Amino acid sequence: MLRKGTFVSLFLLPAMLVAGVNVCSDEGEKPEEKKSSKFERLDANFTFVRQDLNVWEDFGQDKSLNSFFNKLYTLEKEKKGKVNILHIGDSHIQADFLTGHIREMFYMDERFPMSARGFVFPYRMARSNNPKNFEVNYTGKWTGKRIAVRKHKSDWGVAGYTADTYTDGARLRILPNADSVCVFETDEIKVFDQGGLKAFDVNYNTEGLGVDIKRTEAENYTLFESEKPLDEIRLKFQKTSPHQSHFMLQGLYLDNQKPGVTYSAAGVNSATVNSFLRSESLSEQLQELNPDLLVISLGTNDAYNDAFKEYTFKEKYRELLAKILKKQPNLTILLTTPGDNYRLRKYVNMNNVKARKVIMELAEEFELAVWDMYTVMGGLKAIDEWYQEGLSSEDRIHLNRKGYMYQAELFYEAFDKAYEGFVQRKEREKPSKDIAAVAR
Repeated sequence: MLRKGTFVSLFLLPAMLVAGVNVCSDEGEKPEEKKSSKFERLDANFTFVRQDLNVWEDFGQDKSLNSFFNKLYTLEKEKKGKVNILHIGDSHIQADFLTGHIREMFYMDERFPMSARGFVFPYRMARSNNPKNFEVNYTGKWTGKRIAVRKHKSDWGVAGYTADTYTDGARLRILPNADSVCVFETDEIKVFDQGGLKAFDVNYNTEGLGVDIKRTEAENYTLFESEKPLDEIRLKFQKTSPHQSHFMLQGLYLDNQKPGVTYSAAGVNSATVNSFLRSESLSEQLQELNPDLLVISLGTNDAYNDAFKEYTFKEKYRELLAKILKKQPNLTILLTTPGDNYRLRKYVNMNNVKARKVIMELAEEFELAVWDMYTVMGGLKAIDEWYQEGLSSEDRIHLNRKGYMYQAELFYEAFDKAYEGFVQRKEREKPSKDIAAVAR
């Protein structure tokens, strides 16, 4: 059995699963030599990548990340508490190659136990691409709506998607560990929906399950609690009174009671900053999810537009940040800058330089943290180097699977530098505090 601290490449995963290797088990004997908490890189020799600038820059003078790092520190040292991270963005996030690999790296890092799968949306129900690491099956007719499509109107939340059905008796089945490096236990499920008198009831399909499921209704979600972990999520949507007509699904949160890190992702194909401003329930759902760190990766689609205006982009992004922070003024936020890309596969995109500048300025204005992917990947025309090294797709906008894996490792390395810096500062302060306490 593989243990935490062992780096697992996604390229090896299919063969391992076929062979029956449980890469997430903590059972069995510990290996004689335990690897360090550091991870192995795909390749550290890309000269075009600015390793020297690969940092999480904190414009809050090392304070904006403190609450997040403090919770991580408690988890590392005492193995207590939950640390919830939510990463929202565009198509770079929806497919979950980038965020999925970050999640796996948290698992492989022996310092931090992992907890639950976290927030998911069954994109397949909305006729969109679903991450490969969880499987979705359903019955009934469902209509998907996406915040990035101007003609679509809906009550969106964090996911930026909704799936709506008028089919009485429609069902949803999710296998949260269908093709995942990490096997997450789930015994609590929150089903987020529009609510209201017209909404169908959502119930857990317990047929043949042999487990008691407690159901609790809240204003905009239904909570299911199981007496033991569930291998699959099985929901049914039922009309139980004449005034009910449909059900609008906004997403699910898969949880458990174990301490550890949860790394959730919610991406929307073609999303811009303005798209997320259309999400009426975004702030309320963020309050309910209550992340210890919110990562926002937007700007690629804004800057891809030939009519991109730096001032308008800044105003809209400022509006989005203000909207989020109005409800949660102490929320820790990490912004990321969009990577270099081409427009229409052949035109150098100078707009990303402007988008990067805006994001750095807003991070300073709101005293947030930022990871400058644009600079780290090499800046203007760096996408050519990534493509030549087999890290980018043909469109020179999206990375390929290997590229997203490498981006995830750069992200995690920058996180590790920031966290280790925090730990060193914290532990330097300890002796002086202890001496002061004894003196008193």
